Amino acid sequence: MPANQFTASFRRVTRSAGVAIALALVSQTGVANPSEKAAELANAVCAACHGNNGLSISDTIPNLTGQRATYLENQLRALRDGSRKSGVMNAIATQIPEAELRGLAAHYAAMPGAQVGSGRSTPLATLAGSKMAFPSDYREKFQHYLTMNFPATRQVRKFFASPSLLENIAAGQTPAEGAAVLVEVYAAQLDDKRQPVMGTDGFFQAEKLLFYTGMAVGKGWGESIPAMLRNGDWQYAVFGQDRSPRQGFSQGECLACHKPLESTHYLFTQKSLAETRAKRL
Repeated sequence: MPANQFTASFRRVTRSAGVAIALALVSQTGVANPSEKAAELANAVCAACHGNNGLSISDTIPNLTGQRATYLENQLRALRDGSRKSGVMNAIATQIPEAELRGLAAHYAAMPGAQVGSGRSTPLATLAGSKMAFPSDYREKFQHYLTMNFPATRQVRKFFASPSLLENIAAGQTPAEGAAVLVEVYAAQLDDKRQPVMGTDGFFQAEKLLFYTGMAVGKGWGESIPAMLRNGDWQYAVFGQDRSPRQGFSQGECLACHKPLESTHYLFTQKSLAETRAKRL
């Protein structure tokens, strides 16, 4: 996928990821007003991005607390019938029956509205941190398979894949234990107009390593994650320049962002992985 198409797709999915968590509920309540079951489901799943009190955990995710029930119902119905487009939300909204949809909307409408300076919610403990360890030997053992410019953030990113992931993708298999992707995230060098400097290879010239992101598969790693957020046995991580896990990181946004990609094993870059493996044959 060309970089501009990937970036546009990534942004669309990311913007909608937070609201999608509110939709990730299987029919169990069957009521149109707030109930203990609705609260339980909202707190276990929606709270991954929207918080236990309806205040989101990130500036990129909308608050749900105090929203009008009719507004929330209408948005959920539009996402369910496809009249409102969203890669994440359309796929999940179709699973919500009408009674449960109204119950969820009523649950958030009954909460007090967000106040100025109310801050963010604390990430759910079940999604805090990650089981992925930093692969210290990735430069020797992983395959560099993709470099991509991110103009909006003035970054350039380099993607590396474990040998087992490349083999899984080539064989059309579900990524197994040991499959991993690690991404080096660099700030681009800027010119006197504060625009990224383009190299002769068509990519921004990297100036400074900012952090790493990663995703990896481990046996049973998905078991602790709510089913409607689960990405198989993938878990996600962010590491600092010193390769230590980022404090306060929550997997909620990553899980929601990748959730619609089940057909490509939850990978945005499966095509690039397959092409890289083919070139090695």
